[in-house]
Amino acid sequence: MRAVILEGLYNLLEPVVLIKARKQDLPMVQSLVGECLNSYKQQSGRDCKVVVDESDFLGGDTSGGIIIQSGNGKIRMRSTLETRLENVARENLPQIRNALFGANPNRKFMD
Repeated sequence: MRAVILEGLYNLLEPVVLIKARKQDLPMVQSLVGECLNSYKQQSGRDCKVVVDESDFLGGDTSGGIIIQSGNGKIRMRSTLETRLENVARENLPQIRNALFGANPNRKFMD
């Protein structure tokens, strides 16, 4: 979870961020925020204020992870287990297609 929080901070590079997590993950996220802020400041040289949302949690259909967004809510990064699995599946789809059906000589692009 520490790496997921840091990844979100590095991707957003915002002075204020809001983190949403599952209700059962809230104590763990709160305990990691200070450590992540120290590492973020040391690596990026920027200050950041992290607010952990204690009233709005991720839904029960989420298996884990966080949603991190800018303070004004305009930029949102979903880093839940489900979104990460969707990204991996989309990235590996050409290899899966090739393994199942073989190479298509008519296909020009391998996206």
